[in-house]
Parts: sequence; C-alpha cells; structure tokens
Amino acid sequence: MNNLSIKNKLFLVAIIPILSIIYLSYSVTHEQIIKIQKINNFKRSLDNSILINELISNLQVERGLSSAYTNKDKNIRIELTQQITKTNNILYTVTNKYNIKSVVIDKQKLAKFREDTLNHKNNVTSILDFYSNIINNLFLNISKLPTITNNNDLSLNALSLVYLTKAKEFAGLERAVGAYIFSKEEFSNESFIKIKALQNQYNSEITSFYSLSNTDIKNKYYQLIIKESDEVEKFKYMEDMLSQNIYKKNIISNIRLVAGYGGLIHNFKNYILRGKNKYKEEFNKNYKKLISYIKKYKKLNISPEEIKLLDDIEKTFQKYNNAINNTIITKDKLSNIKNIDNQVKIDDTPAIAALNILYNNIVGINPNSWFKYATIRINKIIQLEKIVFKQLKEKQENISNKLNNTLYTNIFLILFIIVFTLYYAYKILENILSKLEDLKLGLLEFFDYINGKSKTYHILHPKGDDEIDNLTKTLKNGIKDTSKYIKKEIKSASLKDQKLYESAKMAQMGEMIGNIAHQWRQPLSVISTIASSIQLKQEMGILNDETIDHNMNKIVQNTNYLSETIDIFSNFIKDEKIYKEIILQEEIKVAFTIIESNLINNQIKLISNIDKVNTIKINLISGELPQVIINIINNAKDILIEKQIKDSKIILELKEDLQNNKAIITIEDNAGGIPDKIIAKVFDPYFTTKHKSNGTGLGLHMSYKIINESLKGDLYVKNTDNGAKFFIELPL
Repeated sequence: MNNLSIKNKLFLVAIIPILSIIYLSYSVTHEQIIKIQKINNFKRSLDNSILINELISNLQVERGLSSAYTNKDKNIRIELTQQITKTNNILYTVTNKYNIKSVVIDKQKLAKFREDTLNHKNNVTSILDFYSNIINNLFLNISKLPTITNNNDLSLNALSLVYLTKAKEFAGLERAVGAYIFSKEEFSNESFIKIKALQNQYNSEITSFYSLSNTDIKNKYYQLIIKESDEVEKFKYMEDMLSQNIYKKNIISNIRLVAGYGGLIHNFKNYILRGKNKYKEEFNKNYKKLISYIKKYKKLNISPEEIKLLDDIEKTFQKYNNAINNTIITKDKLSNIKNIDNQVKIDDTPAIAALNILYNNIVGINPNSWFKYATIRINKIIQLEKIVFKQLKEKQENISNKLNNTLYTNIFLILFIIVFTLYYAYKILENILSKLEDLKLGLLEFFDYINGKSKTYHILHPKGDDEIDNLTKTLKNGIKDTSKYIKKEIKSASLKDQKLYESAKMAQMGEMIGNIAHQWRQPLSVISTIASSIQLKQEMGILNDETIDHNMNKIVQNTNYLSETIDIFSNFIKDEKIYKEIILQEEIKVAFTIIESNLINNQIKLISNIDKVNTIKINLISGELPQVIINIINNAKDILIEKQIKDSKIILELKEDLQNNKAIITIEDNAGGIPDKIIAKVFDPYFTTKHKSNGTGLGLHMSYKIINESLKGDLYVKNTDNGAKFFIELPL
C-alpha cells in the first residue's frame, strides 16, 4: 500500500463505492430482467394455452358427437365428420404452424380410432376414455399457467381460468354421456351415478372459479351462464330430467309392486273370486298408495309424454277401483276367473305398457335437443374463457409494459448515477491531483532554487480550504521563511565562496610563483653567465665585437623567453569572465608551458597524446581550463613524489566524441589510484589527503565548480590499472 501513488490510492477509494453502486445496480436490474423473463414466459404459455384450449374445445365436441353416434344416427355422422375436419385444422395450427412442442398427439392412432368410431367398432366407454386421455394431457399445459408467474394477481386469475377449463371438461363429459343416454333412451343406475358425479364436479370447479374471479368476470359469468334464458331453462330442464330419472324409476318400481302380483290386481281378483272384504280393503289400501306415487311422480320435473303415460296408468286402475267398489258379489256369481273376466272387463295393457316405458326409457327428451343445449352451455363457457384469456392477456401486457418501463427507468437512473458519480469522482480526483501537482511543482521549483538551478521559484497559492490547501498554506509560510534564511545563507556562502576562491587563488598564485621561478631559473642563469663572461673577457682585454654581438643576442633571446612567460601568467590570473572561441590544443599548451619545468625538475614524464593537426574549437572562458588541468597535474605530481614512484609519468589525452557532441580530456597518472573509501569525496571542499601544512583541499573542489558550473561540463575520476584517471567532458 505504501508503494502506491496518491493517484492510485484515490482511485481505489473512488472505485469501491462506484463498484458497489454497479453491483447493486446489477442486482436490481438482474432481478427486474428475471421478472421480465418470467412475464415473457407467461405470455408464451398464455398464447399457447389459448390455442391448446381451442383444440380441447374441438376435441370435446368430437367426443360428444362420437358418443352419440354409437346409436348409428346418420345425421350425427355428418356432424361428426365435419367436426373431425375442424379438429384437424386446429391440430395442424397448434403442432405445425405454431410448433407447440408440448402438444404430443399420435395422429395415426387418432385417425385409426376415428375410423373405428365411424364404423361402430368403439363403444361409449372406450370413446370417453380415449378422448378424455388426450384432453387431460393437453390440459396439463393450461394447468401449469398459474405457476409460471410470480405476480399474485396474474396467478390467481390464471388459476380461476384453470378451474373454468376444468368445468368445461366436465360439462363436455356430461354432454357426451347424456347424448348417449338420450339416444338409447335407457337410463341405468350406473348412468345416474356418472351423470350426478359429473354435475357435482362441474359445480365444484365453477364454484372455485367464481371464488377466485374478480368482479368483472363474476358479472360476465352471471350474464352468460346464470342469468335465466330459454336456452338455460331448457338445459336445466333436461338436466333435471336426467338427475330425477333415478327417483322416477324408484317410483315406477313402487307402482309396479303396488299394482303387480300381491298388489291391486291380485287383491281385486281375490275379492271378485272369493268375496271376502279383506281383499277389498287390501285393494283400497294399495290403490291409495298407487295414487300417492303417481302424484309424487307428477310433482317432479316431467314431460307431457310422462303425464300422458301416468294418466294411462291412473285411468286403468281407476277402472279397477270403480269395479271393486261398485260390484255386488253374490255366491252364484262366484265361479272361476273366466266368469270374473266376463263380468268385469278391464283392459290393463295401456297401464302395463306405460309402466314399462317409464321404467326403461327416458321420456320426453330429444337427444338432439340435449346435445344442442348442452353445446350452447359449453359455448357460453368458451365465451367466458375467451373473456378471461383476454383479461389475462391485457394484465400480462400491462405488467410487461410496467416492468419494461421500470427497467428502462432503472437503467437510465443507474447510468445517470454512475456517470454522475464517475464525473464527480473524476472532478474530485482531478482537483486533488491538481493541487498536489501544483504543490509538487512549487516544491520542485523551490528545491531547484535552493540547489541553484533556478534563480526564482513559484509561489504556492491555496485554491480552497481543504486539508491540501491548509498544507499548502503551511508550506507557503515555511518556504517564505526558508527563502529568507536561504538568501541570508547564500549571501554568507557567497562571502565564504569568495574567500575560498581567493584562498584557492592565493594557493595557486604561490604555486604559480614557484613555477615562474622554475621557468626563470635557467634563462636568468644564462644571462648571468653571459654577463660574467663579458666582464671577465673585458678585464682580460680579449673582448671583441663579435663576442659582444653573440652574447647580446643570447641575452635578448632569454629576456624574450622571460617576457613570454610573464604574459602567459598574466593572462592566466586575469579575473574577467568572457566567453570566446578558443582552440583546446592551445589552452592545454598554456597549462604545459606553466607546469612543464616543475615536472622536469621532479623527473616526471608528461606524455601528451594530442592531435595537433585536427584542432578542436570550443566556446570557453579563457584561462579557466588551464587552471583545472594544472590543478589536476599538480595533484598527480604531489602523489607521485609522495609515493616515490619510479618511472613516474602523467598521460594527457584529448578526444572528440562527435556522437555525443562533446570533447573529452583525460589525465592519468601511475601512482596506484585513489582508495575506494575516499574517491567519492575528492571534489568536496577542504577534503585533502595531504598534510595540513601541504594542502588546503580546495584545488579539486574549485576545479569541479569551474568545469560543472562555469564551463557547463562534467568532471569525474576513476581508478585504472595504473592509477587515478580524471575525465573532463566539455560540450562542443
């Protein structure tokens, strides 16, 4: 963490809340997308359910017609074949056009079963089972609808639809079973149980549907199915006829018992035959029961045909009643049954026929009417289904639109928040970094000012009142105080540097005087010798003009040499700092001229590897470079003398580095080099390896300042196999 930049640290601080916002935004958006996916899945399932439900409705009609056709009605055959075509069309739409893969129907098996039905090879039970299995499998698609959505309102409406479609199925089964019963005009206990069970199941599903429906659907249900109309009344009438038929059958059974063996007719004949009142009383008792049963039957929902048949029964037994109560029985009349029949002629054939018809058949209902009105009821259920489907579709679309709008709104808000956050994070980061950069630049400029690389520095200006601005204010005040102190110290240091320079100059002057002494010693000795020789020859009388001319020329030569030496030293010690173009070889020659005699006297060879043909021109302050060269050579001379190196030598080379656009002067001795522990300090002021009486430690320091500051070059030293090698690099 400590190695991270402030920029990266600020970025980390900013990125954490931004990432948190992005994560939370992703969670909210992802949840919204899942809701949209679920509502879209519900839409697909709803669209499929609408088509599947239409297929179910057609299969239910086909099932009802197939059940009715078992009685070989040619008219029903025509309707059935037409219905098969309709069913095939919707089946093709579902499986081929819309490719609803969940609808799996064996079309070959269905075609074969239809063919067998048309050829009367299938009974009602097999027909009901076959179609019901297909319908139940299809119904599974619709029954899943409430579980697909997590919207409570939508799920409840879908569940109410499921109950309604179930009710339609039971209504369809009731239609099919009833059509078969009416077409055969037979009604068994098994048929009664089946019809009653289907009615109860229908009522149960309708009740569940109604309880889950909203007010609008309930009103539609009332208008379509509950509200009384001719069709509703007629179907209820037929439904009641079916439901009450078992009770009617029981009543007819009781009438048979009352009228049959041991009943009315039996007691009537016994009374006529024997004349005993107990038979008459038993007859009257059973007759009252018969009349009571007929009245009970008539109280039920009955047809005109049934009333006629009941009247036939009542009239027949009324004749028996009149006969037994109005006939006077005498002993002479008591004879055999034939005599009784001759005396009392009652035709009971109509009553027996009526009883058989009422017991074995369903009277007064046309099977076509049953199918017609049962279909009307189912069609009303289908109408109601369409309304529920439509309402579901509308709700689904509303929810889908709301979810999509919410998603788009959320995405917009999220993007706005992210962009807003990023923008302000960037602005804050930019503001902080800008202030830090200003602070950095201000401090760097101030440090350059301190180090002498710049004459001025940028004044720090706080831009606000935060922590960085407060730090800037503190640093600004500190810099002001430090600047005042530095100026004071610079002034003091300038005085010290001046003293150092003067001290170094005095030391150099001393060395120069020594060098002058070495340079003048030989020519002065020559002049002195010539003067003594002239004086001696004059005293001896052997002085001539030729000798005088020869010796005077030598004196003039040596005097010129002394004058030239004085000029070189005069130029060297001038204080003026004027840049001008010079030839490096000539500057080096000046240094050689000054120091050469001293080196010769100390038996030190000065080897110069300088190209004297290809001169190197450069802009320098005249006199400064020879001063540096003399300082370095003097140091080398001193260490060679101190270490008493045999075959002492100093090698000076000059090279032109055109690639780096600089000239390089190297000065190398063979004194063994500078110890590693002090080599880095040789250019420090007052650092010397000589005895205090012999060195000040200013020569190399002043040389370093001249090369690096005045001549804008570089001075450094390295150890070689021979000794120390100083490098002077000057820009061309």
